[in-house]
Amino acid sequence: TQNPIFYGNLCILCNGCVDVCPMDCLKLVPVFALSGDERVIAIIKTHTSAWEESSAMLLDPTLCIRCGLCAARCPTEAVKMEEFRFTEEELFEISSPNSFKENAK
Repeated sequence: TQNPIFYGNLCILCNGCVDVCPMDCLKLVPVFALSGDERVIAIIKTHTSAWEESSAMLLDPTLCIRCGLCAARCPTEAVKMEEFRFTEEELFEISSPNSFKENAK
């Protein structure tokens, strides 16, 4: 399945992708409106501390129909339709010759 992937360094904040979306599943928001745990806040600060103003593109994947209109509309190719899947991986560690210990990843 093709999914919209966003490349923030190419985005010119024209809002074209948001305007063309038939499902209204894209939203351009100021970074200060985002929230999350300490790790999320640290990532946001790391990537935006040098900028006076910054924004984030939010996608509701439950509403997205993967039509590709957002990618077609983007003048800078900041949105591309690409193959993207999450995979689950289980790791095991041998703690003795006859037993396995599961490690969370």
